[in-house]
Amino acid sequence: MKIIKGTSISKGIAFGHIHFQNVQLPEIGEQFTDSPENEVMRFSKACADTLNLLQTLYEKTINIAGESDAKIFSIQQMMLHDSDYVNTIIRLQNRKLLC
Repeated sequence: MKIIKGTSISKGIAFGHIHFQNVQLPEIGEQFTDSPENEVMRFSKACADTLNLLQTLYEKTINIAGESDAKIFSIQQMMLHDSDYVNTIIRLQNRKLLC
């Protein structure tokens, strides 16, 4: 038996078969646009959609597994509410798009 150690996302011990998949990730290249403002609007809409989804997942997880397990979704929501984080993404996006 081979023991593999890593960072846990939940308390307790897990056991079972591990399956590794050799999935080739798609190459993502730079794309340029004539309208960086539209890209920022797309990002803002994606943030709003993601916040709604995370809230739904939080509520479902509370009912199924309890608040301690649901906190991961509220932490992810906090990241999207962090103005430094969001503004950095927008700044990087604009820099890439305006090159």
